[in-house]
Amino acid sequence: MHVSDPLVIGSLRLKNRMVMAPFKTAMAEPGGAATPRTLEFYARVAEGGIAMVTTEPMAAHPAGREHPKQLAIHDDAFLDGLKQLVAEIHKRSTLACCHLNHAGRAANPKATGERPVAPSTTICPANGNEARELSIGEIAEIVRGFEDAAERAWWSGYDAIEVQLGHGYLAAQFLSPKTNRRTDAYGGSLQNRLRFAREVLTAVERGMNAELPVIIRVSGSEMTEDGLGPDELAPLLAMAEEMGVVAIHVGMGSACETPPWYYAHMALGFEPQEAAVAKIRTLTRLPIIVAGRVGEPERMERLLAGPADLVALGRPLVADPDLPRKVVEGRIGEITLCGSCLQGCLVRVKQGKPISCIVNPAVGRHEDLRPAETPKSIMVIGGGPAGIEAAVTLARRGHTVRLFERNHSLGGQFSLAPRAPGKSRMRLPLESLLRRLEHVEVKVTTGHEVTPGLVEQEHPDVVIIATGAEPIHLQIPGLDTVTTLTGTEFFEAEPELGRRVLIVGGGMIGMEAAEVLASRGSEVTVVEMLADVARDMEPVTRKLLMKRLETLPVTILTGTTLTAVSRDGVHVRAEDGGEKRLDPVDAVILAVGTRPVNTLAQELRARGFEVHTVGDADQPNQVIGAVESAYELASSL
Repeated sequence: MHVSDPLVIGSLRLKNRMVMAPFKTAMAEPGGAATPRTLEFYARVAEGGIAMVTTEPMAAHPAGREHPKQLAIHDDAFLDGLKQLVAEIHKRSTLACCHLNHAGRAANPKATGERPVAPSTTICPANGNEARELSIGEIAEIVRGFEDAAERAWWSGYDAIEVQLGHGYLAAQFLSPKTNRRTDAYGGSLQNRLRFAREVLTAVERGMNAELPVIIRVSGSEMTEDGLGPDELAPLLAMAEEMGVVAIHVGMGSACETPPWYYAHMALGFEPQEAAVAKIRTLTRLPIIVAGRVGEPERMERLLAGPADLVALGRPLVADPDLPRKVVEGRIGEITLCGSCLQGCLVRVKQGKPISCIVNPAVGRHEDLRPAETPKSIMVIGGGPAGIEAAVTLARRGHTVRLFERNHSLGGQFSLAPRAPGKSRMRLPLESLLRRLEHVEVKVTTGHEVTPGLVEQEHPDVVIIATGAEPIHLQIPGLDTVTTLTGTEFFEAEPELGRRVLIVGGGMIGMEAAEVLASRGSEVTVVEMLADVARDMEPVTRKLLMKRLETLPVTILTGTTLTAVSRDGVHVRAEDGGEKRLDPVDAVILAVGTRPVNTLAQELRARGFEVHTVGDADQPNQVIGAVESAYELASSL
């Protein structure tokens, strides 16, 4: 099998082996109604050549919602929007699949307005919310919700329905003895614990009069002690086959117990997932859809040559909605690859903002870039993510663009990201970003410091300053008595720094440097003025980092300020004013933030040039903010 091969599953005729996985976008209205941006997002994905779009998870009952802006189907009021959504997908010759779920204990009280529910009273570790036990009557009400939702899916024009029976959500909570301690007809024996899933599937069939094929989604392994794995899923898979389900969609992890696996974080290995899917392959004759970091063409083909019949793409389609078409047409080098960093697709959504991506600032913007009304000569100074994005977008609009970078390579500080522990996959979006320049007409000059005189010589119509930011240096007595470098300098060279190292600043760079050094055997002390560390990290990444640090020789002192360094020790002050002397250190790393590098902008404005600053040169930010600021500016010039 190859990824471009068509496939027939039940009544579904898939034009290739790639389908879209369901994920929340936060593009709906508060309450769940589809918006123009919702329609634009899914239409853009459908245009990219995917065989079937599975729209985001929709709760079959209002108490099962996870996000205030999650698309909804639990009321007839949402039908018109869903019909429009499906119509937009169908216009692009793409099938549409409706994903139904009830989050159970993972539901969000801010979205539901009430306490979460579950088979038994239990806490969801990921959010700390305690769910109450469902009554028999409430279970019946939820099952009716699935029936009604399936009927609405049919009326909306969907081609298939996918039912979530895994990933630590309500159906899996009923199946697992860990979360189901009931003693009635829904608890105890395996048959009883399967009852809810059976009733839900029966209700879905009844709701759409058995006219649509049904897919179920499960977690190959919840990756937690006493969690569900392939062996525990065997009865569920057998039941699904018996009930006429047409395919099994396999992800990993549990929304409550193991978010890193559920969200397929970049730091995790592929082996547990591939072992789980291989085991499931032996348990069912149904076609298997595999989800979770499968956006690289080589991995797609490897999975399709083994246990998978289809691959499901989620975040890779956010990074590049044209990925399927590029794969089918053999344009592999043009794909913008996802690094599974979660910065735009998880953090932004949790903040209540529409989904975004560190390498695709055009997410949810269906309209093409407008050609420039008056093409201009534009000089972009700085070859980091902001400078590259600005240059590429400007060139696509028809401007004449020259990009200058003082270093001999492009990428800026983003090029250091793959060197941090657990972030090697960040090379994928980095390399994709660099490749974009190969497909537009931008003249690139590296290893050249730009001066006002050079700008005068080039005489552009517009200058864009994307020179990034520089690390802040501290004036601390005694720093000159030990080896001292910034966090950026450390990751650029990764030198050996001796037995004891002090890191000043417990942000992302400081904590990642601490892990690198401690892994080499250094004893590391981190001094942070604030009450917590790694506050600027994506939450799942931070949790994994802090867990790894538990096994390493790293001491973290929060609410603490460095006051002096001397040969007899390191002097610090606590929040309460108490002074303390720590053991002497061999080196100090300063990771206390950055400041914009934009003095050239002031000089050029004084000489009469139209000058704009983007990215860290305007305001230090994460890479996602830098790229978005560059795109917004370049789209408007």
